Amino acid sequence: MPVTGDTQGLHDEVLTRLKRISKRLGKDVVVTSGKRPGSPSDSAHNSGIAADARVDGLTSVAFADELVKEGFTGVGEYYTEGGAEERFAHGDLRGLPAAANAGPYAPGGSKSKPLCWYRVGTAYTYGSRKSGHSCPQ
Repeated sequence: MPVTGDTQGLHDEVLTRLKRISKRLGKDVVVTSGKRPGSPSDSAHNSGIAADARVDGLTSVAFADELVKEGFTGVGEYYTEGGAEERFAHGDLRGLPAAANAGPYAPGGSKSKPLCWYRVGTAYTYGSRKSGHSCPQ
């Protein structure tokens, strides 16, 4: 099963981990937002170490759990303004030397600590996940 969508410019390690998820689930992983232009200090996406993606049939929480299992160190769930789950999740490789990322997301950087977050409406909350499942260690 392939990884499709907005994959141009994503770090090889991100793609490798998404491909392993695809293979394990037997379903395509569709990247909805990959590498973005801008300063690496502003977003892990700007370094190519982050992807928002979905798998048909999985909720945001279920896909976020797959990202955690695959070792993504920044994991996010998405919800609508009304609190319903979206169908995509965020995964990034903050703080991992294998990703060779720069700026605050690099090993030892100010945003390098592994974490999980979820979004309800327009607010991001850091810490324990709404799903109750474990965050990356």
